[in-house]
Amino acid sequence: MDLFSLKNYKEILVLKTKDRRQQLGPRFSLTRVAAACGIQKTYLSKVLNSDAHLNPDQLTAACAFLNCTDDEAEYCLLLRDQATAQNPHRQRRLTAKLEALLGKVRNTEAWLDDAQKVQEQEKVWAYYTDIYLQLLHLFLTIPGYQRDRSRLMTALGVNDERLTELLLQLEAMGLVHFKEQRHQAVDFNFHLSPENPAYRPYRSLQRLKSLQRLDQLSGQAVSYAMSASFAADKATYEQIRTLILGLIKRSQKLVLAAESTNVFQLDIDFFQWDQ
Repeated sequence: MDLFSLKNYKEILVLKTKDRRQQLGPRFSLTRVAAACGIQKTYLSKVLNSDAHLNPDQLTAACAFLNCTDDEAEYCLLLRDQATAQNPHRQRRLTAKLEALLGKVRNTEAWLDDAQKVQEQEKVWAYYTDIYLQLLHLFLTIPGYQRDRSRLMTALGVNDERLTELLLQLEAMGLVHFKEQRHQAVDFNFHLSPENPAYRPYRSLQRLKSLQRLDQLSGQAVSYAMSASFAADKATYEQIRTLILGLIKRSQKLVLAAESTNVFQLDIDFFQWDQ
């Protein structure tokens, strides 16, 4: 729950106590909170269930014991002062201070959200503009490659130093972790839409790497590639497009049901030259 949506400091103390007890065990009980405030538990219970109030020093001690942030502690103290204030002018000043504090908190939360979005975008950019990161991540979903550095170097065509660099990058991104003497890939939910700034570089780099690999495999039966330009009509174009979409859907089902033993590449381009 958002503590800054609560309008009673007593509710915040109860909620913080419950949260801390769930995280760290029975040490965080009302008895311990009362002891930290220098009061009896019976008095604290009375405060929480009546019109009585903690004094500022007691409330400050409670907030410190419950590991409240500076903003949370200040919010509690302002709520406490507002609840006990009798002078209308002082109540208005306290209300203004509360609104200013809430504005600062909301702006901080928005900044953190924006910073997280920027960090995620940087991760997406780094991942999709280095084809080796993508390939290594895929290979590390296969048990046979997770412990075999030499096999990974051969598959990627990189040396030991470059492999280490790639592994460290994936670990920093949270996409690979080292467990039980092996590097294992972690699933991720990056979605690269055509509107993403990384999309065009990704497409170009992926295609270039695919062409390089095809040149290496030229003449081998394990590869298949074709390119054809032809003239036809719009109806034929749509029929072929439907066939390709059917192939992609069928291929997706086969991939999901298959055991992962290697990494394969499938590229399909189908477009009109004259729009």
